[in-house]
Amino acid sequence: MKIKVLIAGMTVIVFFACQENAKVEKPPLEVKVITHQADSSYVVADLAIEGMMCAHACGGKVQQELKRMPGVKNTQLDFIEERKVNIVHVQFDPSMVEEQKMMACVNAIADGKYTVVSAQRNVFVQP
Repeated sequence: MKIKVLIAGMTVIVFFACQENAKVEKPPLEVKVITHQADSSYVVADLAIEGMMCAHACGGKVQQELKRMPGVKNTQLDFIEERKVNIVHVQFDPSMVEEQKMMACVNAIADGKYTVVSAQRNVFVQP
C-alpha cells in the first residue's frame, strides 16, 4: 500500500514538474504621454526595462533590436548597474511604429529575459 501511495505521489510531482511554464498574458501597458517645449519637434519613448545586467551586452542588444525597427531613429541607454530597472530612450516616428510594438520587441529578446515595466512618450514641440 505504501508503495502505491509513493508511486502516485511521485507521478503527481513529475507531472507538475514537467509541465511547460505557461506564460500568462498580461494586458498591454499604458503609455504615459508628456508634452515638452523644445527647439525642434520630435518624439521619444522612455522604456523602463528589467532584466538588463550590463550596459554593453544587455543594453547593446536591446538598442540593436530596437534600431532594426522601421521608424526608430535613435536610442540612448540610461544604465546604472545597481538599479533593477534601467531606461532606454527611443527617438521614433509615431506614424511608423508605436510604443506597444517596441515593448513587444524588447519583451521577445532572449526568450523574455527583458521586461518593459513602463513606457512614457515625450513629445517635444516648437513653441
